[in-house]
Amino acid sequence: MTAWEITGLVVQYLGNFLSVVLILAILSGRKEARATLGWVLLVLFLPYLGALAYLVFGRPLGRGRPPDDAAPPTACPLPPTGLPDAVGRTTRLTSRPPVTCRALELLPGAAEKYSRLEQDLGAARTRIVVAYYVFRRDRTGRRFLELLARKAEEGVETCLLYDGWGAFGLSVGRFLEPYRRRGLQVQVFHPVSDPFQMSRINYRNHRKIVAIDGRIGYTGSTNIGNEYLGRRHRFGPWKDMHVRLEGMAAWALEGVFLRDWQAAGGRALAPSPHPEDPGDTWVHVIPSGPGHGEESLYALLFAQFAAARSRIEILTPYLVPEHGLISALRIAARQGVRVRVLVPGRSNHPLVAAAGRSYYDELIEGGVELYETPGMLHAKGVLVDGAWAMVGSANLDNRSFHLNYEINLATSDPAFCDAYAYTFAQWLEGAKPIGAQALAARSLARRLLEGTCRTLSPVL
Repeated sequence: MTAWEITGLVVQYLGNFLSVVLILAILSGRKEARATLGWVLLVLFLPYLGALAYLVFGRPLGRGRPPDDAAPPTACPLPPTGLPDAVGRTTRLTSRPPVTCRALELLPGAAEKYSRLEQDLGAARTRIVVAYYVFRRDRTGRRFLELLARKAEEGVETCLLYDGWGAFGLSVGRFLEPYRRRGLQVQVFHPVSDPFQMSRINYRNHRKIVAIDGRIGYTGSTNIGNEYLGRRHRFGPWKDMHVRLEGMAAWALEGVFLRDWQAAGGRALAPSPHPEDPGDTWVHVIPSGPGHGEESLYALLFAQFAAARSRIEILTPYLVPEHGLISALRIAARQGVRVRVLVPGRSNHPLVAAAGRSYYDELIEGGVELYETPGMLHAKGVLVDGAWAMVGSANLDNRSFHLNYEINLATSDPAFCDAYAYTFAQWLEGAKPIGAQALAARSLARRLLEGTCRTLSPVL
């Protein structure tokens, strides 16, 4: 036997041993069944590559992150009796009571959001905290960095937290150094370049939070970059959604940021003083992610879908739901609830989009109506019976339910729910319905791609 043959046998047996050990480790975990199958297949067929991927992306995140406080702010009044059932359901399933706000606004588009945000940042007096998953170093990103650095020079405490994966470009070279020298404080959440945190990079901070002086807040799905303004022609027109509010809910958003900031290695920061006018509109500020105990976001959506009586209107760019949510939507549709889901016709993540298309058949067979927008839809939102709306950073996919740190805002405020319904109707006008006949005409190759992506979607 030659040396090459001996080496080949050693590599083969080592790969087999590695596969067995890792498969046992995967099966002993508490992952969702589809995620377990995806990792097992990857390790089985590509043992060395699969082992590396699992060690970096697949291991459970250890404990130690400061939990998000579920207690109501001390200056916030207790919720009144007589709030809609959906509000009480949200409180029970998230273990977070509603808080008050005022000036609650839905901002359907990056241009409007950026304009309002620049005005509010320019008027900041004491503190600005900013957290984004994606923060580009393009013209839009530089404009906001310049504004943040200028406020820091004016004496405003200014903190920027960005995700090490989603905003990787900010970590390249010494791009942020000129802004740091001007007083901008920066932390990276799970940096890719740190070998001691490589096992954490699959757990991404997908939140979008801005809090100004503890009294003005922004959250939603719109990141910072040129593409959110529709300047990437390959994505076509870009549709997105954000929320601006004032009062106690803004103070609560700042609290979520402060715990993320500390978890990323930043010094502990005292919360801003309570806002003088906490507001009288009730909202739920809902953080979710590893370390939050039971996966409350999934449970909340399941319960709200099950309680629907007339209509469910969903906006999601990445439709890769677990079987339970598919069943909840199908059952609702069969009981006479009109279920409509708006997804993008062009996606910035084609493999995830392919995984999502593999679910279209069973959703349509169950009576769910699916529509594709002519460009990229990045908004994430749910409206149930026109009376309970949730908008934020979470997609209807495995990553948002089990891996990412997300932030969502839920409310039964009539004006906000009406604004969501109006925006949904506007975007639906230019969308194309997805029919069973078109799905049946897909080629075998396309079906195989979609099925493969569906199986591996927990790994993507």
